[in-house]
This record gives sequence, structure tokens and C-alpha cells, in this order.
Amino acid sequence: QRLYADRDLVSFEEARAGLEHLIRYGQRGAYPYYLLSIAHRLAAEIIRDQRGEDDPEVARHFAAALDWARRGQDASADAERAVTGEAECLESMGRFEEAIEARTRALAASSDARWQYEALHYRWRLYFWTGQFDRALHDLERVAAEFARGEPLERMYQHVFPALVLAQSAELAAALSCADRLAHEEPATAINTIWGATLLRLLGRSDEAAELLEARRGALEQADGNDALRPEGWLDSLYAFSSGRLTLDELLATADQLPQRKKLLGEAYFHAAAIELVTGRRERAAELLDAARRTFDGETNYTYHARVLLQELQADPHWPAWIPADAAASDEPGNADGREDAP
Repeated sequence: QRLYADRDLVSFEEARAGLEHLIRYGQRGAYPYYLLSIAHRLAAEIIRDQRGEDDPEVARHFAAALDWARRGQDASADAERAVTGEAECLESMGRFEEAIEARTRALAASSDARWQYEALHYRWRLYFWTGQFDRALHDLERVAAEFARGEPLERMYQHVFPALVLAQSAELAAALSCADRLAHEEPATAINTIWGATLLRLLGRSDEAAELLEARRGALEQADGNDALRPEGWLDSLYAFSSGRLTLDELLATADQLPQRKKLLGEAYFHAAAIELVTGRRERAAELLDAARRTFDGETNYTYHARVLLQELQADPHWPAWIPADAAASDEPGNADGREDAP
């Protein structure tokens, strides 16, 4: 957890030594193998972010991550954990087809709902990146039906992620139907409306996004559940930014004054990226998505969401095909201000 959140190697040797000790004495089955694989994978990612892909330590840590994950599969009957470690490493290395195969093995090996949820949570994204859209939608439908009801990710699995898959598979009308359902979901909370506008922007519908935000501005109910956990006043500020009444500079300054700053920054950068993308400014959108990814706010939050889009932009600088490059939208919020905020 410290390696993931802090993004430095300060705690790596402590983690490695403790986990190797557990493995040496046969404690906890495959679990320490899984965690040791994660530790090496995170070390590889940290070094890659800091020094670049070609640093030899990146390859060394990835090789160790794969080795420990595969050894864990031979060491214990609870192999789904170690298989999950293998899948995580393969995905991070960009070996997506192999990662799909590993996620599928992890799914088949476990009857535990938590591990099944995790396997599907990542496998649909791998299918999306590799153009296997029907399979991606099937995984999303399964998660929405079996695992995500009442959870913070419910809107993502029911509306946002399916819309992206449908749009990428040239079914833009169906994708827009997903956006429409989210935009008009009741009760009309601020975060659902913000997400409805962001999804419309990701689908190239800038004017409709602005109309939605303005139409619902005075009729929003109090948020509930996960939305209520945000610091007081944050959703008002995020709504104002999405509507063009705050610049990104001003939104980030607000986040600096609030608790949970890290999570707020991920949210700010992600929704700002959608504003840039809808006007065709792909390089700026990619910068903001990478900034959201680098907040490392958790694998059910904006680090994860940003990676879904960033992978597509990195693979194809012209993505998405349904939004023209440098589209004329000078009145879209964020055009004139807040252009230099992302790290």
C-alpha cells in the first residue's frame, strides 16, 4: 500500500524482506507470493515513471514480479491470488492478451466473489483495449448485475464504461443512449449530473453537456452514500468548473484547501480532460489524464478511470475517431484558463 500510494522505493526492501521470510517458512499459502509480485511490479512502475522504460531495473523488477507470481501458483492451492499477480504484471508490461488469459484463469479458479469482481473489473478493460468489444460488454453487464449494485462504481458499469465500448465499436447512437440515461437518472444529484456532462463530452456532445449542467443547476438534490463523503463544498466547486464558472486553476486551489486533496485532484484532472478532449485538444487531454492517473487514488477511482482513456490515446494519438481534432468550441470551459496546471 505504501509503494502504491507514495510512489517511491523507500518501503520496498522492508516489504521484500518480510514477504520472503513468510515464503521461506511456508506461511499464508500463495498470499505472500502475490504480495511480493505486486511489490516488484510497483517497483518497476515507479522506476519506469521516474527514469523511463529503458532503465534496466524496470525489466529486472518485472521479471521478478512474474517469477514470484508463477512460483506462488505452484506453492499453494489458493492459486487465484498468485494468478492475479501474474495478470497485473502482464497488463503493466503491455502484454494484454496474456493478461486476459491470466485474468480468465483467476476467474475460473475462484468461487470468492471479491476475486471474481476484481478479475472482471480488469478484464473488461483489457478486452476494450484489444478491440474485443462484445466480450468487454459481457463483463461489464455481469459486474453491473452481480457485484456493483449500490456501489460507488455502479454508474460507471451501467452507463460510462458501456458507452465508451459502444462508441469505440461504432455504435455511437447506443452510446449516447447510455449517456442520456445517466444524465436523466433520478434523483438528480450533482455528481451524476457532472458525470452525465462528462460522458456527453467524451462522446463529442459539448452543447448537450452544457445544456444539461445549466438545466439541472437549480434542481439538484443532496448527494447520498459515496458522494456525501466528499468534503463540504467540493461538489459545488466541481459543478461550477464543469459549467465554465471556475477555471481549472481555481478548482485546484480549492482542492488544496480541503481534506482528501489527492482524491480531489484526480477528480478535477479527469473531468478537465473531458473538456479538452471534446474540443479536439488531445495532447492536453492526455496530459490531464496522466495527471489523474498519477494521483494513485485507488483502483476504483480516477487513477483507474484515467487509465481506460489514456491507454487509447497513447496507442492512437488521433483517438477517439468521433471527435475531430481541434474542434471549434471556444466557449467550452477551460479553453482560456487553467492550461498549465497538470504536473
